[in-house]
Amino acid sequence: MLINHEQRKIFLHNPKCAGTSVTAVLMDAGFTYVSSPEIFLPNGIVQRHSWFIPAEFSSYFSFCTVRHPYEVCRSHWRYASTTNPGYFPTFISWLEQIGPYIPRQAFYVRAVKQAYHLHELDFKLPHYNRSSASEYQLTSEERRLVWCMFREDFDLLAYDH
Repeated sequence: MLINHEQRKIFLHNPKCAGTSVTAVLMDAGFTYVSSPEIFLPNGIVQRHSWFIPAEFSSYFSFCTVRHPYEVCRSHWRYASTTNPGYFPTFISWLEQIGPYIPRQAFYVRAVKQAYHLHELDFKLPHYNRSSASEYQLTSEERRLVWCMFREDFDLLAYDH
């Protein structure tokens, strides 16, 4: 979570939704981490990915970025495949083992005052953590499994499935 007290703004870093790129831009604009970004919270999420806004900052403008659940899952899998080669040989093996632990975008959307869909941004972000995820096309079965697991995100964010 990044904060700018002067502007009274908070950014929640939703994983695999351009958070690293947005963080780079915001850090240049005077935002700082609320606490150490790599501390693990009791729910297993690193601090920079927390969706809990402390009560003393509830009056601040808060925002996050969101992305189509297919793209989020595909990006998570490609990152896991790159950092742990051979551990998740297929998208489905990754989804079955790790999918239940991926934070739902709904957690972030409900916590903030504004969620920005990446495809609707009218400016260009620097692209960090680029992977070849866009090269992999989900099969109909993989799409069905993602939809079943992330249905709340599809519904809340009005994404087609």
